[in-house]
Amino acid sequence: MYYALLIWVSLISGFSRIKLFKTLSFLIVIVSLCVFASMRSPEVDRDYLNYYYLWFLGEGDVNYLTEPLSSAIFLGFNELGVDFHWVLFLFVFISIFLKLYVVKKDNLDMVVFLCMYVSYFYFQHDMTQIRVAAALGFSYLSFFYFFHNKLRAILYLIIGAFFHTSALLLVVFFFIKFNKKSLLIFSSITTLFFIVELLGFDVVDVIRLAVSSIPFLNKYLFYFQGEWVQQDINVYSFTNLMFLFVTYVSTLVVFKVKSPDKRFIGSIIIVYIGLCSIPAFSSVPVISFRLSQVYLIFIPYMLSFGIRYFPPVVKMYYRIVILIIGLGLTYVIVDKAMILKDYKTILEYSVY
Repeated sequence: MYYALLIWVSLISGFSRIKLFKTLSFLIVIVSLCVFASMRSPEVDRDYLNYYYLWFLGEGDVNYLTEPLSSAIFLGFNELGVDFHWVLFLFVFISIFLKLYVVKKDNLDMVVFLCMYVSYFYFQHDMTQIRVAAALGFSYLSFFYFFHNKLRAILYLIIGAFFHTSALLLVVFFFIKFNKKSLLIFSSITTLFFIVELLGFDVVDVIRLAVSSIPFLNKYLFYFQGEWVQQDINVYSFTNLMFLFVTYVSTLVVFKVKSPDKRFIGSIIIVYIGLCSIPAFSSVPVISFRLSQVYLIFIPYMLSFGIRYFPPVVKMYYRIVILIIGLGLTYVIVDKAMILKDYKTILEYSVY
């Protein structure tokens, strides 16, 4: 079912290049992704029941003052007697609509975007970490308005943080100049971090020392001990190396074309930050994973923007390659990592 979903939205999104079917294909893709995620059975992913019991029913120790918009949706829908799958639908709709809205406004390649987004991020975020998914939807909107209206960009980032505080990590793009010089610096730093990790040096030791030395930050020391450091992460996994490769290629494209768009450069820099966090925090896998996920969300944007710099005859092959990569990522996420179990609908199981 997961492979079928990927192929389905890829085919439908192909009609987005035809003016007559542009809006229709946009709506079909959104509805398909929202229904697929919201109608899943509680057996499909490991977070479903946590959201149902802790957030929706309010059973458990949850601080509702943090991430207030997420809390308001869960508790509000419960008070109104709305079925839980409609809560899931709303979160996924916010996530998907905002991201695809930016793709449409920036005139990006919808096929390329969906192949990369659905195969890796949709299955991990919209099917599991729904608060993160919604927050990163507003992060996309913030990135879009960053080039048009800085005040609105900040506002959308704050709204995203009200869904999940991880959105605030993307405040970094307000302090970075999106030009070739910055791109070269970030590509060099990322390469250096991978080399340093390969040589056995642990950057986290320096960070741990800094955290323990500063009174205000030492309360976060628990991230560097116990269960947080007992997990494993494969820095040089196929997925990470593939992401690194396509980002290097995108960097080469920037330096090859005469006047690259700042949005393209900006997306590459943000991806480099995500890639850099993988080796930098490899000894604390939870931090490494969570940081990288927030920034790597711009890989689909980066690749769907980069295709415009290729000759028309190459674009078809580009899309085919991206689809093959998407199928490979689906295998890694669903079959190998087993983040999701066999797909079933809520009609086959009930928690009520």
